[in-house]
Amino acid sequence: MTDCNIKCKDKIIVLKDPGNNKCEMRFLNPNKLEVEKIMVDGCAITVGKKCDFMLKTNTHEN
Repeated sequence: MTDCNIKCKDKIIVLKDPGNNKCEMRFLNPNKLEVEKIMVDGCAITVGKKCDFMLKTNTHEN
């Protein structure tokens, strides 16, 4: 795990744009599945077109 990745099992997962836009997205995780929050823009990828965040899980549960 790098500084760009954070593993969590929160019931509500929040992704927030650290820039001036104050943009925020919330995902419900009622079963507390382990997910990996990856900060893409400016961390995992520093050049070219990219998204701000990515969520990754190793489970196929719904």
